[in-house]
Amino acid sequence: MDWQAGVPPTNGDGLEFRSPDGEATLIVSGALHVDATIGEAMDRFAKPDEGEVVTSTERDERSVTVAGDAGDHAFYRRSILSCHDQVWDTISIEYPASKEAQYAPLIAHIAASLRSGPSAEVPDCP
Repeated sequence: MDWQAGVPPTNGDGLEFRSPDGEATLIVSGALHVDATIGEAMDRFAKPDEGEVVTSTERDERSVTVAGDAGDHAFYRRSILSCHDQVWDTISIEYPASKEAQYAPLIAHIAASLRSGPSAEVPDCP
């Protein structure tokens, strides 16, 4: 698939990609960890957005993954704490629920590949 990148936000904290058929979006972003605790941040990331129903939640010490439905679309979001616990890296995909079999390999790849990168080891990160 040839996904098309959207216009980068002015703050440079992420980018949205749209599938060739325009029915799915993939967002990659980063945001400073501003919550008082990691647990509070993970609770916030695990909450459904308006119109969403979370059907699956997974958490570990430094990441949270949620998946579910939003009307006729499904979603998958994974947020991982990196950069000496200073930055949350998030990837989110929303796609037609009727095409779950088509998107399952992409989601599996995303789930396996998103992890704290080398920047977590750099003292002057971010």
